[in-house]
Amino acid sequence: MEQPVATYAPDGQAAPPLAQPVQPRKRQPSGWGKLWAAFGLGVAAYVILIAIQIIVVLRAGTEASVSNEAMAVSELVAGVCALLFILALGGKRIARPSLKGMGTAWKAALWLFIADGLFVVLEAIEVALGFEQIEVAADWPVRVGILALLCFGIGLFEETTMRGLCLNGLLARMGRTRGGVYGAVILSSFFFGLLHFDPLAGFDDPILVAQNCMKVLQSGMCGYLLAAILVNTRNIWAVALIHGANDFMLLFISNGLTDASVTTDYVHSGDEGLAVLGVYIILCLLYLPFLFIGRRLINEASPWRGDFYHYGETSAAPRRTAPAPANAPAPTAAVAPTSPTVFPTPTYATPPTGYPMAERVDAPAPPAPTAPAPNPSSNRPAGPRHAAPPATETAAQQRQAQARAALADRLPRI
Repeated sequence: MEQPVATYAPDGQAAPPLAQPVQPRKRQPSGWGKLWAAFGLGVAAYVILIAIQIIVVLRAGTEASVSNEAMAVSELVAGVCALLFILALGGKRIARPSLKGMGTAWKAALWLFIADGLFVVLEAIEVALGFEQIEVAADWPVRVGILALLCFGIGLFEETTMRGLCLNGLLARMGRTRGGVYGAVILSSFFFGLLHFDPLAGFDDPILVAQNCMKVLQSGMCGYLLAAILVNTRNIWAVALIHGANDFMLLFISNGLTDASVTTDYVHSGDEGLAVLGVYIILCLLYLPFLFIGRRLINEASPWRGDFYHYGETSAAPRRTAPAPANAPAPTAAVAPTSPTVFPTPTYATPPTGYPMAERVDAPAPPAPTAPAPNPSSNRPAGPRHAAPPATETAAQQRQAQARAALADRLPRI
């Protein structure tokens, strides 16, 4: 006899996942635009500096009137303009005043102050012993304050132009690898060294040429350390303060205590030229640890594409979509063939629709055997003495066999 079967809809069936549309990846910027913009704005900052100094000279009518005060004003104004150029190119992080990284920066620059401090100590010893005669100005405290302002302006201007604009522009193009970071640091340091080259010194005297070359090397090695500090700390104020403090230390005796104005004469002729050349050679030897200090700083923080390069512009962020309802049609957006969507194996809380399921039929349990009433007049157990004990296991096995037989008659045969 055919028994009816029950079917039901899979109410708890998990809906298969829907294919998500793949967002097209934006073209990665090459960095050339940031590079040329940074170089152009750096040149504009130097034009502003020179223009201010020319205006001061024309107003006074003589070149000797370019005093420390006028130089301090020009350096500060040009440095602020270069800082605004950095902000315009997107360098908000390095231009934001912050104490973060100051400890690392000053610790890395410790050898710079030790190497340059040796010559300051020698100069002080010569003055104390009378080998070098200086005339202390009557208003030397005021002149020291003006010198401090000038050195801060020099540090701000040169660091914002060379490390802020030039280095970050090179990193935007070259900083995707560690080798590229090294290349950007070396190029920016070379450009910084060329700024200390005096083309008017002439090329007929080998001593003057050697002084020019050694000055470029000495300044470039110092710029290498400052560039490595910027890459590691990403704080333009740290390197600006280090630069200004180092210049102040070197100029304190010769230009702070006296009436002499700060000049940019890096090349000297005659017997003094040999002494200056020797100083440059010794400084370059003392600066050799900068190579290892800078290498450690760069390895800790590279690769880095500078503060002008924003990683959010390279690719579109994946959009979060709300889960679609179970009865919603599947979207028709194509899935990229390079990254096919792998659907997990669907799990069902209930069998799928239409699958027959036999109803459970419980066979009636056989009646439990009843023991004969005990005979109160006898202490012996009821029944014959040869009767076996109640077979409880045999009754359970019989019930299981009957249930299996009843269920086999009602299951459809496949």
